[in-house]
Amino acid sequence: MCSNISSFNYATLFLIGISSLWPWNCFISAVAYFSSRLESNIMMRENISSCLMASSTIASTVFNFLLSYKQDGANYSRRAQLGQYINICVFCLLALSCVMFTSVDITIYFVFLLVSMVISSIGTGLLQNGTFAIFNTFGEAYVQVIMVGQGVAGILPPITLIMSILIVNSSGQANISTIGGGTTTSSMLYFLTASAICSASLMFLVIFFKSSNKMLVRDEPVAKAKVHVPLLVLLKKLKVPGFAVFFTFMISLVFPVFAANIFSLNGKLTSRVFSSDIFIPFSFLVWNCGDLSGRMSCS
Repeated sequence: MCSNISSFNYATLFLIGISSLWPWNCFISAVAYFSSRLESNIMMRENISSCLMASSTIASTVFNFLLSYKQDGANYSRRAQLGQYINICVFCLLALSCVMFTSVDITIYFVFLLVSMVISSIGTGLLQNGTFAIFNTFGEAYVQVIMVGQGVAGILPPITLIMSILIVNSSGQANISTIGGGTTTSSMLYFLTASAICSASLMFLVIFFKSSNKMLVRDEPVAKAKVHVPLLVLLKKLKVPGFAVFFTFMISLVFPVFAANIFSLNGKLTSRVFSSDIFIPFSFLVWNCGDLSGRMSCS
């Protein structure tokens, strides 16, 4: 823990980091369940992962680009809180869809997933824009804690999904509500956990805003900049680091697209671990462990 950050502030920053990337990882880790709901349509089933990734990337890029031009008089604390409210609502709806709309037309469900991903990406964009704009003024130590939290957000969703599936199966409910890539009960618990994480982060964030006088001073509307630097100008000045970031994400984010379509050759009969509903999130867990290790090595 950074010595110049109090325990409460550290917990707040850590939760913000977790909740900012939990939604994306939650969607990706649940691809096996989504695929099972789309089982009757081969095209949708095999492309749900890439469609979710594309929806998230496009929505995040466009929305963050628009936010970059909406800085004058911006209330960043309100943006951060609004982003959390959005994600809480999205995952509550996803949880309800596991038990209330299981017989809905798969095309409608497919569109629902994509729209949910887009809305969640907008919420995450608001959260990250607000929190980074505020905490960046407090020094790099604050931002580093958020980055570590984002790394942890990569490993917790697949662990939560695996545990929820194993717990529900061991309780004997799997035979009642099984849908291909897991049970409706385990999937509902999984999405409710995501909503709970966002709610906890929101609670800590609100308390932090109210209790920190320094924050209240720094969170005043930003004065209009005398000189506006277009993004294209920044891109020209930051060609090498910009390309490095782009190239890194281009290579590393290829994995989630294909991981959802990779199954164990051992099969479900060999061990429960090799069934798709556990094997796929486990592969994401291994991948995100590498991400967390990289973040921790830079802290």
